[in-house]
Amino acid sequence: MPVYRERLLAALPLDCKLTRRKALSWQLLRKETILVQGWEDSQAEREFLTSLIGGVADFTDHAASRQDLLALVGAGFGVAIVTQSEAAATLPGIDFRPIDEPNAVLLQDLPEAEEPALGRFIAFIRDAARSRGLFCGSFRPPQLAGDDVYTGGVNRHGR
Repeated sequence: MPVYRERLLAALPLDCKLTRRKALSWQLLRKETILVQGWEDSQAEREFLTSLIGGVADFTDHAASRQDLLALVGAGFGVAIVTQSEAAATLPGIDFRPIDEPNAVLLQDLPEAEEPALGRFIAFIRDAARSRGLFCGSFRPPQLAGDDVYTGGVNRHGR
């Protein structure tokens, strides 16, 4: 049973030829420079997207926030793959297009057995949360009350 599902979209500079299309495929995106977050100790986003794209792509790593990465898209340095919630923001110089592929979703299941893709996904989400200052190393998952009602919260200030 999925515990989280969100559609993936491509963030494109306004002058990109792909903005003429209503929807995109991974094959079309493989031909573009794809901007991703990446640090020396983590290439989780690159690994996650490589597993979805299914082929060789031109990735360019940036040790930057998602907002900075999207600013680079707006400046014409490449495209980025974003979630639907990230695309809700109005950003100058950027247009968003859906990726019309069955696997173009962030989907988190509670699997019976560990899979390598799950580890990459968890690392991707952890790194994204850290880059947004959503938690520190002392983060503890929220506790559920007896009736399984969510009672916790994410500490945004590390206190």
